[in-house]
Amino acid sequence: MDKDTPSLKPEAVGAADTPNDTPDETVASERLIAMLDPEVLGNVMVEVSATLGRGQLTMHRLASMVPGELVTLDTPLNGMVDLSLNATLVARGEIVAVGDQFGVRVTEILARKK
Repeated sequence: MDKDTPSLKPEAVGAADTPNDTPDETVASERLIAMLDPEVLGNVMVEVSATLGRGQLTMHRLASMVPGELVTLDTPLNGMVDLSLNATLVARGEIVAVGDQFGVRVTEILARKK
């Protein structure tokens, strides 16, 4: 994991403040957490995306691809999937079958830096 990737740990998201938080930032953080009450935000829609993996290919290969060709990704078959809300990484999980569709079973939730 690179330095720009948030730390993920298998624990609930907490209200822990970072040591560098000013009192104003701490109050703002606590207000934000209070606003995340499911009773208040229960009907707010957010974009959810699951990233299976990444790969690289040349523009030449991309331009010459035909239906049925495969693109190899960097994630192993049983690898973790990144789960994002509005393009922000919030969790990781494993792919599962949900009827005739795919789903993600959450196994790790983004933890705030302490």
